[in-house]
Parts: sequence; C-alpha cells; structure tokens
Amino acid sequence: MDHIQFTLRLLAATGLGGLIGLERQLTGHASGMRTCALVCVGSSLVTAFSFCLPLEASRMDASRVAAQIVSGVGFLGSGIIFKDGSNVRGINTAATIWCTAAVGIFTGAGLYIPASIAAAGIFLGNVLFRTLNRAKLWGRFDDSGRLFKLTLFCDMRQSAAVKETLHKSLSGNNFYMLQIKTQKMEPDGIQIEVKYVYDGKNFALYNEMLTETVLKMQGVRSAGWAYVDS
Repeated sequence: MDHIQFTLRLLAATGLGGLIGLERQLTGHASGMRTCALVCVGSSLVTAFSFCLPLEASRMDASRVAAQIVSGVGFLGSGIIFKDGSNVRGINTAATIWCTAAVGIFTGAGLYIPASIAAAGIFLGNVLFRTLNRAKLWGRFDDSGRLFKLTLFCDMRQSAAVKETLHKSLSGNNFYMLQIKTQKMEPDGIQIEVKYVYDGKNFALYNEMLTETVLKMQGVRSAGWAYVDS
C-alpha cells in the first residue's frame, strides 16, 4: 500500500464516520461527529496496517484484526449504555458506534463502495426509524417502558400542592416517576419538569389524560408532555 492509498482510506473513514455522527450530534447525543469519526478512523488504521504487511501475513491477519476491532468496540459501546431509573438509555448510540467501526474496517480494506453504502444505510436508518418512532401512529404499537417529560408552569403558592398531586398521579397505573425539577420563572411563577416512565399500551392517550388532569389543578397555567428519546 502506497501513501496515496493510505491517505484516501483515512479520508474516507473520516468522512463516512463524520456523516454517521452528524445524525447523533443533530439529535443532541453526546457521541457525535468527532466520536464516530475517531472510531471509524481508528478501525480503518488498524485494518490498513494489516495490508501494509507482506502479502502472506496480510491475508492471515486481516480477518483476525477485524474480529479484534469488533470485540474491542463492543467494550467501548458498553460504556455508553446506562440505566436511568427503570429505563435503559444509550443502546442505539452504542449500536451506531459498533456499526461505525464496521464501516472503518471496509474503508481500511479499500472497499469504498460497500463502506459508503453501509454508512448511508446507518445514517438513513437512524433518521427514518426515528421519524417513524415519533410519527403519530401511537396506540398501534405496544412500545412500553418509554421515558417522557411533563413540563408545567404554575403559581408559586400552589407549587407544593401541585407537586404532591403529581407524586400521586405518577404512582401506579403503569406510571413511574423518575425525577422532578423546579425552576423559578417569574416573581410569582415556577416551572416544574417531571421525567417519568409509562409502562403500558396507548401511551399517547394516557399522557393526554395526565396532562388534562394537571391543567385542572389550581394554579396551573400551562402544561405539556413530550417523548424523551434514548
């Protein structure tokens, strides 16, 4: 392998890894363009090294190097996955990094077309399935255990009663409250943000019912719920 081939392989790994990481960064995940680009370049470097060896040794070591990269990146991905209350987060990002390493193996071997197809598939897969996941098809799928956020604005004098009611509303009936935060917004107003898990079917319907219940509380001025992506 000459210097031009080596440079092209690294440039391809940088570009394709950055493309995959772009989706992660635009959606607010910690593992963005830099992380995915580095994973892809690292995999490409190690793979390219095996092609720098004499021909017979290169044929023997290429598959071994790929296997070691796959297992090594698996350990990196496991550090991204963590448990937030009863919800497991980071699985999709870890899987994306693992796939990015595979793209790096292809670029390190000089297989630019398969690497480009794989990178495009990973990028479009994340974007497409995220869009479908957020589409208003709720109630047709049993996708329980999701993490949600309820944000409301109320009078400061009523905040204690509102929080007490929230604790009761999010205890049982497939609701599990994980976190509650308060922030003073005006001299007489306060914002309350609650993160919770709904472990049941038709979560859109039950979240709307929860929001309507909150809006009926004394002192509550506005309220709304949102899906928190993992």
